Amino acid sequence: MQIEIQNLSKKYSARQVLFDINLSINLDSKVIGLVGPNGAGKSTLMRVISGVLLPNSGKILLNDANKQSDYNRWALKNTLYVPAGERGLINRLSLIDNFRYFCGLKNVNYKDGLDYFESMAQALEMKNLIHRDYDKMSTGQKKSAALLNALALKTKLILLDEPSNGLDIDAQDGLKHVLNLTKNNGHQKVLVSSHDVNLLTSVCDGYVFIREGHIIAKLNSPASHEDLIDLYHQSFKKEG
Repeated sequence: MQIEIQNLSKKYSARQVLFDINLSINLDSKVIGLVGPNGAGKSTLMRVISGVLLPNSGKILLNDANKQSDYNRWALKNTLYVPAGERGLINRLSLIDNFRYFCGLKNVNYKDGLDYFESMAQALEMKNLIHRDYDKMSTGQKKSAALLNALALKTKLILLDEPSNGLDIDAQDGLKHVLNLTKNNGHQKVLVSSHDVNLLTSVCDGYVFIREGHIIAKLNSPASHEDLIDLYHQSFKKEG
């Protein structure tokens, strides 16, 4: 199964943030890194792919479907965007009640998914927090909670926006472990936007580089820490 993004553009009022984006996303169990400086359009692209935002022009297709509306319906059920910051879940609900709520949104059987939810909670060292209200958690706990919810829902595509921000070293290690575990389980495709080179090189199987709303390069293989830094400087070096 494949997502095809064709000539996609997005603007907010008069400010255009994405320009003529063309990208194919295979829905395999690999992790792809979305790399670029602040303001490059990474978050907007992820929100459009997830169906949270609609493009102003161009389209996103799923395999041979020929209607944007077909993709939008699919995306609402089968993708989940986890934003940067602390906005991933509902404040006054516990983590497990958030999972129950999102199961309803994504048409997932809560009882069938509970064992996997608990196993992911164990892997992220969150088992003792699943009954705590989201607004009572620390910043790092909120990030881990939103990630846990996304993984446990088993949506076909997860879009993670700066997932390691605010995490301590143990939580960062847990994030890497769980993302690699997700790849091995073969359930989900992950698109991750991050400035964290250690995270990216630990989990990513390929990269998409974006600058000023344009995709400027792609790499269809993993990269070492040094190679990714070199690629970043080559892709985003200042002209003139």
